[in-house]
Amino acid sequence: MSAEAAQLALHHEHAEAARRYVQLGKQLEFAGKILGHAEVADARDYRGKGG
Repeated sequence: MSAEAAQLALHHEHAEAARRYVQLGKQLEFAGKILGHAEVADARDYRGKGG
């Protein structure tokens, strides 16, 4: 593998890792929103039952 090809492969790996990291961040943010809504709904439900 030439130095140029190695450099290109390295860059590609970095790009892939960065993309995965961004995707993971979006998924965590989304999961956090869902969990947040679920907790709010549970609290409302709890109060609604007079608990």
